[in-house]
Amino acid sequence: MNHDLENPMKFLALYLRAPLQSWGASAKFGERTTLAFPTRSAIIGMLAAAAGIDRSDDAWLETVKDLSMRCLVFAPGQRLVDYHTVGGGYSTTNSWSKRHMSPKANKKTPASVVTNREYLQDAIFGVILAGEERDLLDSLAEAVQNPVWGVWLGRKSCIPTEPLFAGLFNSDAEAEETLIARANAKSTNAPEKRIQKIVLEVPVEEGEEVWHDIPLSFATRTYAARSIRQDTPDASF
Repeated sequence: MNHDLENPMKFLALYLRAPLQSWGASAKFGERTTLAFPTRSAIIGMLAAAAGIDRSDDAWLETVKDLSMRCLVFAPGQRLVDYHTVGGGYSTTNSWSKRHMSPKANKKTPASVVTNREYLQDAIFGVILAGEERDLLDSLAEAVQNPVWGVWLGRKSCIPTEPLFAGLFNSDAEAEETLIARANAKSTNAPEKRIQKIVLEVPVEEGEEVWHDIPLSFATRTYAARSIRQDTPDASF
C-alpha cells in the first residue's frame, strides 16, 4: 500500500514470535487445527486483552472493525500435532461429564477423550493494523506495551518470546521496514529473513479465500466475513 504524507492514517506494527503459535479458525473438540497465519479474531482478541476489554463489550469491537490488517510471513514454522487427553477422572454425578465425556465400558467413571492440537513451531509473523482513527491506534499501542491482561499467540500456552510492539508509524512502508529489520536483528548466524508471504484483506472480487474471523461478539462467538489474498513477493523484494 502506498500512502502520501498528508494521509491521516496511522500504522501499528506487531511482531509475533514464539516457540509455539496456534491460530485456529474452526475446530471440533477432538481436533484443534491452526492456520498458517494469524487470524483477525485472534489479533483483535489479543488487543482486547491488552486493553482490559471485557469479552461482553461488543461496542469496543465496533470501534476496531474498520481497521485494516496485513500479515507478513517471515518464517512459516513447522507444524506440530500435540497429543492431549481430557478427563478420565470426572465424577459421574458431574453434569458436564455426563454431557461431554464418553463412558467406560463399565458405565462408571468417564473415559479420557483424546484431542490432537496443532501448533506452528518457530514461526515469525509481522502484523500491520491501519486506520484513520489515530487516537484509537495510539491507545492500542499503549495497551500492547502495558497490557492489562495476559497476551498470547493464539492459545494461553503460546507466550511471546519478544515484545509485541514494533512501533506506531505514519506510513505503511515504515512499519514494514521496521518489521523486516526486527526479524533480522537476531539472525546473524542464519540466512537473512525476507517476507515469504503477505496476507492481504481485499475486496471480494479480488479475494482468493473468505474467512469468518471479524469478531462482532466474543461473548456469543459471532463473526463477520472478510476476503483475503495471499501474495508471494518477488525474490528481489
